[in-house]
Amino acid sequence: MVIQKRLGIFGGAFFLALALTAPAQEPAFLGQVPIPDPAVHTAERTKKEAREAFKKEMETEALAGALAQPLTPETEALYRKAFWAALHTRDRSERVKNALGQVLANYHAQTDDETRRKALEAIYGLFPTEFQAEITALLPTITDKKQFAMAAYYLLRIDPDGTRRTIREAASEHFGQLNLTDDPIIVALRRELRPRMNMQASLEKRPPLEDLLGARELLGRTVLFSLHRHNRIIPGIALIRKADGSFLRREDGTLWHIPHLAQSASGLPGTITNGYSPQGLYSITGTGVSENQFIGPTPFIDAYMPFEIHANAWFDDDSGTTITMTQTAYSALLPQGWNRYFPMTEAFLAGKAGRSGIIAHGTTTNPEFYKDEPFYPLVPSLGCIKSLEVWDPQTGKLKKSDQIDLLRSWNDAGAGRGWLVLAEIDTKETPIQLADIHEAVVMAENALGIVPETPTEKAAEGGN
Repeated sequence: MVIQKRLGIFGGAFFLALALTAPAQEPAFLGQVPIPDPAVHTAERTKKEAREAFKKEMETEALAGALAQPLTPETEALYRKAFWAALHTRDRSERVKNALGQVLANYHAQTDDETRRKALEAIYGLFPTEFQAEITALLPTITDKKQFAMAAYYLLRIDPDGTRRTIREAASEHFGQLNLTDDPIIVALRRELRPRMNMQASLEKRPPLEDLLGARELLGRTVLFSLHRHNRIIPGIALIRKADGSFLRREDGTLWHIPHLAQSASGLPGTITNGYSPQGLYSITGTGVSENQFIGPTPFIDAYMPFEIHANAWFDDDSGTTITMTQTAYSALLPQGWNRYFPMTEAFLAGKAGRSGIIAHGTTTNPEFYKDEPFYPLVPSLGCIKSLEVWDPQTGKLKKSDQIDLLRSWNDAGAGRGWLVLAEIDTKETPIQLADIHEAVVMAENALGIVPETPTEKAAEGGN
């Protein structure tokens, strides 16, 4: 049985990219789907009246209607919808803040795990410091690993030096010796508790980017590189490497590239559900079309972290011998230095922790919700990797699509099975430009003995 893991319905007009994990199944979308013609590609929900109706429904039903009621076991589902709506619309009002405060005040008394998690997710994404006192008091009482990590990350972001010891002591009390656990959520958190070894500090010791871009271990399959700053609210860049190791170029000889966003609405770390897109390796199985209205009708590139699908499918191994997903086998696909670089294990840990459904897609989400964010007009989702799409508010027709550009270019490069490599490259606070990584690309190609064709050579080939 094949499970379509890319869509989920959250009542009425509310859709969430809920993921149904199918660790023993074959990929849901193996193969290619037709690439739409931008001239006739439409999405009704991008029309002005549809977006206004959606915004009104979010305000009147999901937020005002739900939060006007007291928090009880009967209204918790409404509160969860409201917290999601607040994240989606960036609503930081006192109304939302007070509702989140109610959940924290009744954390162990009457709220269930899903409500607690949704509240922590909204708090992390919308109120970066306002709940420090409440979460500091709650942390020692939280025994659920994921919720504990969410609360711990919140405090570490505010005052890392002042909270590490408290977090470490509480974690050890609940989960045993931290250096002995193999739980992926705690392993990732443990790393963040080491000031010289956390994700940001690791960037100071990052292996050379040209080594990753020139990875011989990935030759033979097309690779989509998605490169980012440490601060994920800053747009990154996508490149495509062909199976022979050469990077895809446009007709004028310049490197093919598009902006890419690997941030989520919550901004939580990658091992946490609905956190940002984890760093590391993903197995690309083809393309597909989602029924999730926020992703929209443009096809996506279907990518899987380790443990989402059977190891044989993930490694594209048809030898007939059943293989097991291990960190050793995963890391063997990375070049020297990168195979021991902890941040690149994030996708492995996230998959092991149960995250799933992270794909590379376009969007029909109204970007005006995010007009004050550094990544505008790109939009975040629940952890996927997003390309820019612009729709005509009068007709609903597609005006610009980096996603279709990506799909066409993926086909030009060979399509089929491939790899997605997602990596942070530095801590700068400006969008990644081609100039930032061009030298590393050239060095990577030189190391592989590749001399890119010039536009003149391409034109000559086209005339034969």
